[in-house]
Amino acid sequence: MGTRSLGEIVRWYKGRTTYEIHKTNQKFLWQSRFYDHIIRDEQSLFKIREYIRNNHLKWDADEENPKNIKKV
Repeated sequence: MGTRSLGEIVRWYKGRTTYEIHKTNQKFLWQSRFYDHIIRDEQSLFKIREYIRNNHLKWDADEENPKNIKKV
């Protein structure tokens, strides 16, 4: 992929994956946003690891959790 940015790589990957999945007639949607970050030092790495380690604890309150979708 040469000198492409992280955003370009993710865009390509998501596009290609979506294309292949749609060929199987399955419904599939990516999460609407993603967080990318270049890890520049140990402190940054620590913060990202903590985010990953603890993020699942927020799932019960997450608006994208199917249990929290309000019926109209």
